[in-house]
Amino acid sequence: MLRRKSAVVLAWCAALLGAMQLPVRLGAPAPDWQVAEASGQSVSLSRHIRQHKRDAVILAPRQGATVPGAVVEDAAKRLAARDADLLVVPPKPGAPREGIEALAPATVLVDSGGAVRRVEPGRLLEGKDLEEFVEQWRLGREVFFVSCARCHGDDGSLEICGDVKPLTGIGNRLSPAQVYERLRVGELGELDVLIRGRFHKRKEVEAVVVFVRGL
Repeated sequence: MLRRKSAVVLAWCAALLGAMQLPVRLGAPAPDWQVAEASGQSVSLSRHIRQHKRDAVILAPRQGATVPGAVVEDAAKRLAARDADLLVVPPKPGAPREGIEALAPATVLVDSGGAVRRVEPGRLLEGKDLEEFVEQWRLGREVFFVSCARCHGDDGSLEICGDVKPLTGIGNRLSPAQVYERLRVGELGELDVLIRGRFHKRKEVEAVVVFVRGL
């Protein structure tokens, strides 16, 4: 059992290290991949974002692999109900896959402005996991704008309050655990925490960590 856990940890660390070294960087513009919309229409990612102006989740299978049609159909419906789009990076040899190969399979969240906000290397998410992938980031954004943006700015670039430092690009330098640690969380119980004298639900703080890493 210990060996199995160690192997899982090592695999996760390797995937995270790969993500940090690739052109797919959190908070940065997404590479202009050629993607397939849920309808099967092929389009460049930049063009899709310009036309639809919505958050999009990109499924990137390993080169040569495909995403089952039933998975694509279900994922597209789930995301459409959340005002987001599903896109798939084609597995065809020769298709532009800059920054994908070392991550694939991977699930990538790109916001309506074309910036990479969340990356799940090594997994093609589906079902409830896919919904949570989007909703947790959006919850984090909502809480951040209400509770944190006054000092950090909406984009995390401000440093006008005391010991506050810019947050942009932090997800490419720090792990989720390291970001959580820097929040100076006061542990109150299983559901509640305290940050800078304010009470928060633990799930809100975990969501803020996800959002902040994508700044």
